[in-house]
Amino acid sequence: MTSGPLVESLDPAHVGFVLRHSHNWEAVDTRHRRGFKIIGHRGAAGHAPENTFAAFDRGLALGVDGVETDIRATRDGVLVLMHDATVDRTTNGSGAVSDITWGDARELDASARFAAGQHDFGVQRVPRYEEFLDRYGARTTFRLEIKARGVEDAAVRAVRSRSLLDWVVFTSFQIESVKALRRFAPEAQIAHLSSAEFDEVAIQAALDAGANEIAPRVDRISVEMVQRALSAGLRVWAWGIKDRDTLQSAVKSGIGGCTLDHPDWAIELH
Repeated sequence: MTSGPLVESLDPAHVGFVLRHSHNWEAVDTRHRRGFKIIGHRGAAGHAPENTFAAFDRGLALGVDGVETDIRATRDGVLVLMHDATVDRTTNGSGAVSDITWGDARELDASARFAAGQHDFGVQRVPRYEEFLDRYGARTTFRLEIKARGVEDAAVRAVRSRSLLDWVVFTSFQIESVKALRRFAPEAQIAHLSSAEFDEVAIQAALDAGANEIAPRVDRISVEMVQRALSAGLRVWAWGIKDRDTLQSAVKSGIGGCTLDHPDWAIELH
């Protein structure tokens, strides 16, 4: 692997981690499994209420290589799993996550909006981040998305205290969160999620922030840019895959894996 001009401006403190731990790194649970990795998006959001234990359990039952989830903080600083800034879309409550307490959040039904309420999952509570780590730690790998600034340190500490860093990739769309994660965890695997153009500017931004990986939206992927990112020392993943044909194209592009609401589609890859 060569560094090339794209990494010349990378903070020297980060070069070793970005280049030494990118292409060859795999979470401990997946080193002897398939090459292209399938991660259950918010558990398995196409099959069960997203970001609930029911969804994570379903993802594991479908044979995922790991699960993805989203981290926010309540008003009293408790880290919870919630994609949106508000609880309105997925629960029977309303309001911003940052405006309610953990006591409020734990009473919500996180399955209330799934399938218009017509399902067999019963009441599903909003998971506390640490409960999630305790339940699934060392059972699977994790992609942990930082959705709100300020939770990075606590998110890292919870993982480190459970000796789970080798099982985790932290992710964020916010470049400042990527930088903060790198400061808090020099040894961690960190991905910059992006919906912008996948070009040399995006690759350089990920490197400058100390990322090991760049994860563009799937419709931004090209074989040429995948190879440029790999040559610069970054792994490449993708998100936003909504149909089987797009999944097949993503695999052919040379990326390492993706998140899927329907991880069972991966059966068709083999």
